[in-house]
Amino acid sequence: MNELQKIDSLLSRLDQLNKLKFNLSDFDDVNKKLQSSIENFRENFKDKEINKLSTDDKETFINILSKIESLESQILPKANLINSFSNYKI
Repeated sequence: MNELQKIDSLLSRLDQLNKLKFNLSDFDDVNKKLQSSIENFRENFKDKEINKLSTDDKETFINILSKIESLESQILPKANLINSFSNYKI
């Protein structure tokens, strides 16, 4: 499994977690793995251009971007709500 496929898989897992009852440890675990995979991809991609990716990798990359946009629209409002509660003082 190449790094793009790994990122795609982790984003799918994050989407699954988003649909379940919030569990901080699961979310943190997936988030750490995702950050690591993205950093690995970034390091390996420095010398390459997007045009040099295989057709499958391009499709995976487009799928990843779509998942990120979808997850952002789903998770960001929840994160903002949690943040507003954490800032509330009694």
